[in-house]
Amino acid sequence: MFKAMGRWFRRRKSVPDLDPNRKDLVVVAENFDVAASPSAVLERAEAWRRTEVALIQHVMVLSQSAVDEVAAIVSIDGYALSRSAEGLPPEAVVFQRVQVVSGLSCAQENSRMASVASRCGGDVLGWRVLQPMAT
Repeated sequence: MFKAMGRWFRRRKSVPDLDPNRKDLVVVAENFDVAASPSAVLERAEAWRRTEVALIQHVMVLSQSAVDEVAAIVSIDGYALSRSAEGLPPEAVVFQRVQVVSGLSCAQENSRMASVASRCGGDVLGWRVLQPMAT
């Protein structure tokens, strides 16, 4: 039974490849309004390709001492600290991972990030979805 569960968890975590360092990644959807529904934001995002893998970035403001703690917590779910914060305030800290994004997944992850940031004395500014530039 445990072997089967292990296979299920490994299979569940597999994500199609997308290099977060690709130069052709562009913001296809973003939300920095806490009152806006992620589903509504994604529906209005004309460039977002819903069935394709994307890089989701959660943008936070954290004290320097909290960055490592938050990074350790969110790394459990595959998030990594990004040093690239182009177009964001200088105090922004970005955690990102590759996944297929949906309104539900975005809402769940944004809520989780807000909880982690709050517990560590920080705040979530918003999120962005990046995908390779359409050809």
